Amino acid sequence: MSPSNSHNVIKTIIVSVLLILPIILLFGTLAYANTVILTWATVGTNPYALAFDSSGNLYTANNNVSGTISKVTPSGSVTTTWATVGANPEALAVDSSGNLYTANSGSYTISKVTPSGSVSTFASGLCAPSYALAFDSSGNLYVANDDGNEDCANISKITPGDSVTQTWATVGEDPDALAFNSSGNLYVANSYNGTISKITPSGSVTTTWATVSYAPFALAFDTSGNLYTANVDSSYPGTISKITPSGSVTTTWATVGSYPVVLAFDSSGNLYVANNESDTISKVTPSGSVTTTWATVGSLPRALAFDSSGNLYVANEGSNTISKIIFPPNAPPGRPSFSSVTTTTLTVSWTAATNATSSNIYRCSGASCTPTLYQSGITSTSYNDTGLTPNTWYTYYIVGANSSGTGPASASNWTLTYLNTFGRIIRLRGGVRLRGGVRLE
Repeated sequence: MSPSNSHNVIKTIIVSVLLILPIILLFGTLAYANTVILTWATVGTNPYALAFDSSGNLYTANNNVSGTISKVTPSGSVTTTWATVGANPEALAVDSSGNLYTANSGSYTISKVTPSGSVSTFASGLCAPSYALAFDSSGNLYVANDDGNEDCANISKITPGDSVTQTWATVGEDPDALAFNSSGNLYVANSYNGTISKITPSGSVTTTWATVSYAPFALAFDTSGNLYTANVDSSYPGTISKITPSGSVTTTWATVGSYPVVLAFDSSGNLYVANNESDTISKVTPSGSVTTTWATVGSLPRALAFDSSGNLYVANEGSNTISKIIFPPNAPPGRPSFSSVTTTTLTVSWTAATNATSSNIYRCSGASCTPTLYQSGITSTSYNDTGLTPNTWYTYYIVGANSSGTGPASASNWTLTYLNTFGRIIRLRGGVRLRGGVRLE
């Protein structure tokens, strides 16, 4: 779908004063489709967790007795066994230096893997490190210990200097998810008794800060500080609970697919839910509107992660694959600018839209014109336009595109070609001086 722009542009003659009506941009409504690459990569057996490094490489914790980590480059090149850690790694976390940490439930250890792939045992003798790891802003690592009974219903804390506090906090039974809010408070989802625990930075515990539904299994904060839980209810389908910063609970804020096990927010505040037993992803808007089957992915989706371009990745433990979901660009390109303007040529340049693989150029000429699609599939961020008419206004805007569609249009800009090859003609347009068609700011 092409955005449409309406422009009231009055082309002038050379006079000392010029009146220009404003340009009115009326962008079309975006169709936010998505492209699902069902098997973007095949990794190790039983991928259970995902994490990105700062270079855009994706890592998977493969929950098997061999204890392997797979690495996938941004282009999709896979090293199936990039590192071997402890048995049954179930959670991943990356520190500020790019080191990768794994919670190994089968060997009761935390492994550390450097960016080069060197592996060491960071902590050992833990009670039952399982589904969750989280760093605070000071670089301390927190581990949720869940052995399926009350013996290990606690959180361990490991300092950057490897000092381990085995039982830093005791929480509800079966702690299966961790999340920090912006104030540094740690929240714990206790799946057995359907509660959320809150722990302050000093270690003060409110064991039952909130009660939600049966088996909260995942946590995520929105930008307003509201906490969401994915509840693996005994009666299908699963539900999402919402908890305000003050602890007010909406037990069933949204109903999603069966067995929701992980949550992730995009940059627009939409919440995505991996439904492990229905092989689907649900989408919930900030207002709570649900698309139960927003995407169908591989077998038994277990983990979600967004890359820096806004693409969503899904670890499918049943098929040992990674699915990739590509979104249309959700932000406009930069406003076009002009250089090398002559009587019949000019160069238009812009900043590409995030997640765009190409750009479409819309152009029109003359007074009161509406740009239409002029060039598509441009993979650079500039275009040399030729064959123009001397002494003519040209208006441009840019739209980013990828395999899922087009995004919002940039702001438009205009320029005037030279009247002739002698000298530079200065004109006024909307009170802005132009020299050779180029805006003088």
